[in-house]
Amino acid sequence: MSGDVLFGVNLACKWPALAWLAKRPIVHGVWRGEIKPIYHGRAIDPIPIAFVIRQKYASLSIQSFTSSIPADSTIEVFERSEKSTDVYLKYVYQMTREANAENKATVGYGRLRLERAGQELGGSNWTNSPTSGQIRLKLVTRDCDDINCFESAREAADKKGFVGK
Repeated sequence: MSGDVLFGVNLACKWPALAWLAKRPIVHGVWRGEIKPIYHGRAIDPIPIAFVIRQKYASLSIQSFTSSIPADSTIEVFERSEKSTDVYLKYVYQMTREANAENKATVGYGRLRLERAGQELGGSNWTNSPTSGQIRLKLVTRDCDDINCFESAREAADKKGFVGK
């Protein structure tokens, strides 16, 4: 395999031409919004959340951050609806909860639909604990090089003048 081909595989997927070649939508970037959790069957107050999605020609990774718990994806896949033009980002993630001496690894599953011309993601998540929820995210920026925690995602949103929940 030539160096050019290998180089192309590692390019961040921020450009429409590269996304078209990969036959995948562009989701690369910083996304901000909120999760509306349901715990033991009861809705609790919405929690601000940030997603950092790093998308390359041949790979995808998702980090999610609340002010207290980070999570990393372990499996990511796009799914296109056979009956509509909808595209879903489905993922499995793991978060390690260390607050209040929990020392617990939680595994979850999410399914987000790409909406509003690729500027929003909306959907649901479920975990192996008694928690589920609804997530709404808006794209903040495609630049996510130095974003690795909730605070840096919030700062990036503030710099862009992001208005959202």
